[in-house]
Amino acid sequence: YMHMLQHVYRSKNFTKPNQYIKCFHNPERVVTLHNHFPLACLGAGCTSYPIDTEDAQLQHYRADCVKSLKKTCLQYRENSIMDTTIWRYKDELVERVTKTLELLGFFGPG
Repeated sequence: YMHMLQHVYRSKNFTKPNQYIKCFHNPERVVTLHNHFPLACLGAGCTSYPIDTEDAQLQHYRADCVKSLKKTCLQYRENSIMDTTIWRYKDELVERVTKTLELLGFFGPG
């Protein structure tokens, strides 16, 4: 519950550009997709727009590094920093999630 609010240490170093990316998809254009990128799109093909790490970051919360990062895993672990950016959204996030979970009956009978 509220996992990301409790885990605020991240790697200080980012992976290389265009590696381990995530994206938002336009469902009116994407024909086939992977969770990291579109595979086939209608019209002029699939387009992408990189976002600078100053504006957005992809964070993974895992027990261990993925296989393809095993060689550099120690480097990422030894160079971590506390990043409390998500705490800016804490109050609204907790309020909205709690309200939704109450509506779904997550907390049991009222």
